[in-house]
Amino acid sequence: MKYLEKFKLFEYAVKRCSVADGDKIDIHQYANFFASGSVTGMKNKFYGKNATLVKCGNYIYNVPKEIYDNIDDIDKILLMKKSDKYNL
Repeated sequence: MKYLEKFKLFEYAVKRCSVADGDKIDIHQYANFFASGSVTGMKNKFYGKNATLVKCGNYIYNVPKEIYDNIDDIDKILLMKKSDKYNL
């Protein structure tokens, strides 16, 4: 890992969430592409190498880092959305 960080090649893995959870957090408002598309190509051309991507159903969404970090805890994301502190 240190070798990758030294050369800034670290990339975030694509995380997954269920369609029901995606609907709860309104994931459809974020930029997306079809799941059969190239993740590497989209990162290189559009989103940047440190893009935080989440696969939900047949699409992959480019979400804010706060959502990416907490995708396993949907209730925490919903609380963050209500607080208006994070501008999600």
